Amino acid sequence: MARTISIALATVSLALLPMLPAQREQKVMKAKSGQTAISYTAVAVGTHGLHELQVGRNWNMGEGSMVTTVPLISGNNVIAPGTYVAQIFRAAERDLRLSLGGRGFGEMMRGDRGGQPGRGRGGRGGQGGGTGTGTGVQPRRDGEGPGRGSGNQMKGELSKPKKTTKKLTINWVGAAKKATGKDKVAGVKDAALKIDFGRQGLFVPVQLVQAKSKAVKNFKSLGFTYPLSVFTKHQETGNALAVLTLVPRAKQKKKAPLVGFNVMVGSDSATVAPLPKTAAGGRGGRRDAGGRGGRGGRGNPQPGADTAEPMLGSVAWSSHQNTNTETVEIKSIKVRKNMLEFEIVAGTKIGKVSVPLPTLPKK
Repeated sequence: MARTISIALATVSLALLPMLPAQREQKVMKAKSGQTAISYTAVAVGTHGLHELQVGRNWNMGEGSMVTTVPLISGNNVIAPGTYVAQIFRAAERDLRLSLGGRGFGEMMRGDRGGQPGRGRGGRGGQGGGTGTGTGVQPRRDGEGPGRGSGNQMKGELSKPKKTTKKLTINWVGAAKKATGKDKVAGVKDAALKIDFGRQGLFVPVQLVQAKSKAVKNFKSLGFTYPLSVFTKHQETGNALAVLTLVPRAKQKKKAPLVGFNVMVGSDSATVAPLPKTAAGGRGGRRDAGGRGGRGGRGNPQPGADTAEPMLGSVAWSSHQNTNTETVEIKSIKVRKNMLEFEIVAGTKIGKVSVPLPTLPKK
């Protein structure tokens, strides 16, 4: 009798397995004094695959998100520390990219395409918004999200898994080819994201900028050691980079968006602003066999959504004799009269930066 009951219970347990929600995964790549973590839901492949994702469309990659405490370099793009929605964007037939969206970074994301890549007719498969970003902007019904601009994208290479995967799988791996000699870049850690889904995958090379940490009042500061060539190129094109990040010294909640501030410095400007972060405003509907998705969230602002405006500071550049020709250095960090002051040593130039010291919200 007892054995019969055990077998019956086991049968019921197995029957319930398909009804259990897909597991939430997190994969972390550590760099000096910082890290980058990507989280996603390990959705089942079923009859779907990346080959179904149409040109000009995004896939929400199992409600993917990325939290990075250090800048990321991908080609000519530099992504500032913050919390982002992570999606796969198909720019062309063989051009897939990891696209990151977040309030306060690039263009505001307008919603993603919930569920699996769709099979609908005329490129409308899987329509319907997904998560919003706390911007108060309603998702577009055609599923457009991040990806229209290129500054928040990490270009990938199509790959084929050794075995067809049954669920979405994402892992950090080393660079495809280890850099040596002249090819080795100082100040960064070479890595790549390996995204496998069904019969196709995406290999996304990325460089994590290393950091040096120092306590500054209620914050821990992270000064970034950009390769000098990267920093100089962005200075010449007028792009400001996050050269230093301030994060509270108090322990932060694991599943909450990263709290802190980026100090952005350009050729003639310096600002301090809250870290980019996203907040879910809705969930995309599941698709049927025809690829039609449910209606998505409205993107209403959520508790903790970034609403603060950047605070203006200043930077003054002058000539400097420096023997370090490989990386940028952040030096002489101090606080004086509620102003954060430090120096950026970049080749033969030195920049003296002064920005308002931000205050943490009261609990």
